Amino acid sequence: MKDLTYTAFKEAAEIPLHLVEEVRQRLLEDVAQNAHLYHERDVDLIKSSNWSIQRFLLISKNNVEVALKRIINAFQWRKSFGVLDMSDKDFPIELYRSGYCFVSGKDLNGATLLIFRGNINRKIKSWVPTMKRYFVYQIEKLDKLNDGKGLTLLMDCKGAGLKNVDSEALQFITNMFKDYYPRLLTATLIHKLPSVLETIHKLVQSWLSEDEKKYLHLTNTKTIGSYIAIDQLPHFLKGTNTQSYRTVPVDAPSAHELSNRLGLKEGKAEKLSKHFEQIFPILDSYGNSLEKVSKSLIQELRQKAVERVEKNPELYYEKDVEKVKLNDWFVRRFLHNYKSEVDVNKGLEALDKALKWRKSYGVLDLSDKDFTKEGYISAGAFVYGNDRNGSPVMIMRGKVSKKIKSWMKTAHQYLVYIIEKVDIQNDGKGLTILMDCRETGIKNADMDTLKFLHTVFNEYYPGLVNSSLVYKMPVVLEAVYKMVRSWLNDEQTKYIYVVSKKNINDYITADQLPDILLGTNPAPYRTVPEEAPTSHQLAHKLGIKPEKADKLVKHLEKFYDN
Repeated sequence: MKDLTYTAFKEAAEIPLHLVEEVRQRLLEDVAQNAHLYHERDVDLIKSSNWSIQRFLLISKNNVEVALKRIINAFQWRKSFGVLDMSDKDFPIELYRSGYCFVSGKDLNGATLLIFRGNINRKIKSWVPTMKRYFVYQIEKLDKLNDGKGLTLLMDCKGAGLKNVDSEALQFITNMFKDYYPRLLTATLIHKLPSVLETIHKLVQSWLSEDEKKYLHLTNTKTIGSYIAIDQLPHFLKGTNTQSYRTVPVDAPSAHELSNRLGLKEGKAEKLSKHFEQIFPILDSYGNSLEKVSKSLIQELRQKAVERVEKNPELYYEKDVEKVKLNDWFVRRFLHNYKSEVDVNKGLEALDKALKWRKSYGVLDLSDKDFTKEGYISAGAFVYGNDRNGSPVMIMRGKVSKKIKSWMKTAHQYLVYIIEKVDIQNDGKGLTILMDCRETGIKNADMDTLKFLHTVFNEYYPGLVNSSLVYKMPVVLEAVYKMVRSWLNDEQTKYIYVVSKKNINDYITADQLPDILLGTNPAPYRTVPEEAPTSHQLAHKLGIKPEKADKLVKHLEKFYDN
């Protein structure tokens, strides 16, 4: 193993404390005179953290005057750049989903590993400030966690070319580490540098001191193991780390939402979205068009819907009416896009139909006590973990499916029940369906239920499904698969993926899958709610014959452990 460490933390401990205190006191004097140039939380940091001062003394070789100038410059930059004012909501969903820049494990010395993917980088002028802020946001979080323990930056250049080069961004990153986060980096690894980028590599080297150059290393598939263990690397770097690196924070806006907030010109959000979707496309049935829907159109549909409700209020849930009034996504999802023209009238009919169905079907009246214990234990359908985009995953196990006529209504209600729960939690962030087809045959193919699900997602929960994964589909079910595809529009068929054991982790990491799908997530998925009745108890309540309850139990108990 090569020694990559600066041992900055150890070196800092050797700095005489009187030097640290001298810099601290003189810095606080400047703060007193120029309070508006410093963030209050940074002032607290200056008072309590020796490392926040030691790191500047280290790069100044214990020269107090030089260190003071550097630290004043750094902390005033932090205030002007808004470092401590940034949050998840300042960066678009598409950026998180792309896996552009993320933390993944440790190097062999125990330093945190930050991976930057060169082939994803693209200079889109309107978005440059946001991209810079995103990088600073990630570094700031790591710097707080590390507190002097070190960071290794891995620049993955595989597949990168001149179109991915942004010299201004590289200069910004270099200066940021040198001037504002000194001694945070333990090493920089340039992985699989193509010959076309060698000139850029030399340019970056010219910005570094001789000491800094010692910690800049070129790696390839054979040598990267000298720096980072395989279990700390993600799959695209031939590693086995199953940690999700595409997790989307709950507060993250879409590119179009953020573009509107930032006042960017029309079309700039679409340019960013289009670029990142090439990296990891997701189904967004209405999203690409609806994110551009104006507030005025949403308000127009909202007003028309409320007026219609007022004529026959008994046909609607009061809670749903409140959502129409307050929740933009609940309204926007029904604004269908016809040849790039948003049709409010068709949106009104679709929304009204869905609202009436919800009340007549009793969607909000369903609860745990409406479904059997045996059903929960057999785990035929459940929401579990997140895909690489951060969307929750609804797992449906084909082999558990069996059409028992007396229980079809209950089975359909259960699917609606879990779909409703995940839809409330997501509020427009999407869902991935994983159809587990192992050990599934024609006897398990229930076309009525598949058609029911298609109707529910298309008409009553439009825009909820991001993608559908069909896992280990047997040849005998190919006709059924083709039938289901025939129900979908051209856009939706793009986001159905037939996956196997070899590539399922390209979509969902092992730590987000249950053991029955060879995952490592220990979270339970057979939990039985306290109020859930037995099949016989529910059969009695619903007026279903006891022998039909026997039939259901006999079928489901085969799947209690598999």
